[in-house]
Amino acid sequence: MNLDVGRQATAAEISLMRERLDQALQEGCGSAVERPVLSAGDGATTDEVAEVAEPLASGTPLHGHMRDESEDILKSMTKPSRSAAVAGARIVVSHHKCAGRSNFGRMKETLPKFSEA
Repeated sequence: MNLDVGRQATAAEISLMRERLDQALQEGCGSAVERPVLSAGDGATTDEVAEVAEPLASGTPLHGHMRDESEDILKSMTKPSRSAAVAGARIVVSHHKCAGRSNFGRMKETLPKFSEA
């Protein structure tokens, strides 16, 4: 596999990742973690993550990683939720916070988004 994370995965790489996830689930793995490259605006697309996550359609959780906990928090909440929905998986966010003084009180805005997902 090419480890250049600044590009989209090829169909062969997506297939290989999906096969490895399926094998891990068959061997007792209880979930998967969606963690695209951490800088905003790059990394795996929603469709790429959803394709790899297809084995999770049985209800196995996809643990979403929020890439921004400050000004772009709403945008960062969207990708993991969409990836799980497209794959037919459940989404789990293991921690959620709004970082920075300018974001104090935004939980009133962000927490309802989990019910909408």
